[in-house]
Amino acid sequence: IGKGAEKKLTDKILSMGNNFISIYPGNWLSEGKTTAKKRKKTPHLRFKDIDALKKQCPEIKYISPELYLKDVIRHESNNIVTEIKCGNEHFLHTLGRKCHKGIPFNSYHVTRGARVIILGYKAATELFKKMDPIGQTVYIKQHPFTVIGVLEKMDNYWGIRDPNLNAF
Repeated sequence: IGKGAEKKLTDKILSMGNNFISIYPGNWLSEGKTTAKKRKKTPHLRFKDIDALKKQCPEIKYISPELYLKDVIRHESNNIVTEIKCGNEHFLHTLGRKCHKGIPFNSYHVTRGARVIILGYKAATELFKKMDPIGQTVYIKQHPFTVIGVLEKMDNYWGIRDPNLNAF
């Protein structure tokens, strides 16, 4: 039983991705200090910070900015509320995710600001049922996005939110 539980925990940790770190600006932990003073606005990381990280650490294979939001994705009368994760052409690599169908983001999509989306396996199933989602249009608010890919299904994952419902 102990070895089985250990393997399950190891599989969940490894499903988070291989050898990655997330960097956030500002001081998130204040070591037990509390203050009533208004905090200064946390600075944002900039694209020049990505270039600096690449230059200072050439061992970095993939690097991507990230932006997470929660919103409704709509296709015809089907809607899902999900996490939408945004990044560049390396983002899926940093997460260890691959497309089951279609294609991943590429530099053309990023530099052109193309309105394209890759759906998690379960998100695609809930929005499109048995229909092939590739090339179809979904809407986030009133903005159209073309589905270019569907991610491989993840069976082992860390946390309570199903990553198969995410969109990128």
